[in-house]
Amino acid sequence: MELSAGGDKSSGFSIDMRRMSRINENVRLNELEYIVTEELFLTLPDTDKPMWHSHEYEVKSGVLFLPGVPGPVERKDLEKVAKTYGKTIHFWQVDRGDELPLGLLQVMMALT
Repeated sequence: MELSAGGDKSSGFSIDMRRMSRINENVRLNELEYIVTEELFLTLPDTDKPMWHSHEYEVKSGVLFLPGVPGPVERKDLEKVAKTYGKTIHFWQVDRGDELPLGLLQVMMALT
């Protein structure tokens, strides 16, 4: 997998899965989560906000954790994550057994 980023906010990221598939033919990019600060989330249009989810519940419930990271460091890092929002786009519905990502992309909706 090749991941590259441009120099400014507008240039975005490019992911090249071709290189990774040469190493492991079963590799799949199933989803991508775009994460923003609470400050940036609050500037989004109201019509788009329902497609984003807070990470606060994931952190406080213990669903989200950092394996192998010492407790004090983990808590400090997760305090920052709890104040962010994510928008997750699914590319591939892998449970159907498709060999390629078929159909429309889907935005994952969260309970939080």
